[in-house]
Amino acid sequence: MFIATANSLDTIHPALLDRMEVIEISGYSIDEKVEIAKKYIIPRQVKDNGITEQVILFKEKQIKSIITDYTFESGVRSLERSIGSVCRAVAYKFVISEQPESFKQIVVDTTLIQDALGNASADTLLHERIQAPGTAIGLAYTSNGGRALLIETTKYGGSGKLVLTGQLGDVMKESVGTALSWIRSNATKLGLVPSLMPLK
Repeated sequence: MFIATANSLDTIHPALLDRMEVIEISGYSIDEKVEIAKKYIIPRQVKDNGITEQVILFKEKQIKSIITDYTFESGVRSLERSIGSVCRAVAYKFVISEQPESFKQIVVDTTLIQDALGNASADTLLHERIQAPGTAIGLAYTSNGGRALLIETTKYGGSGKLVLTGQLGDVMKESVGTALSWIRSNATKLGLVPSLMPLK
């Protein structure tokens, strides 16, 4: 008997999948990830990076920030890598300090997280950005869950040809074409100038 794990069933060949017994295990919630980080991940990463808990302090708010802004997974592997990066940043500051014996404990904050991990990967200001005209929302589905995508449009001079950029799937391209067709068919009701909506 063989036991295997997978994040997605889509990449498993149908002939092989047909011979498997699939056991679905849901991912961790944010609160569960926070507890796992506090009890297991942080102590392990602190030790592995040669520092102690007297040198670094993670608060729950910052742990949640790392989870929601930098990791996209049902498990905790990316979370452990991210926490490890923060610990290494603090370990570096500890090593280069002139008086390690009087080194004050560093409390992890947003600035330190950004220094160690860069800018947040998640768009936490999505609700503000969608207020701009010409912006719509799409939904992407991956093995790590769903994610909202911004679809932004702009107009410029030309023949009226539709130009799509980015890695759009066929369904998304069809949706964009449908939206443009609806706008053209309702141009008069929308008060659009005919010259801005050429049919060619």
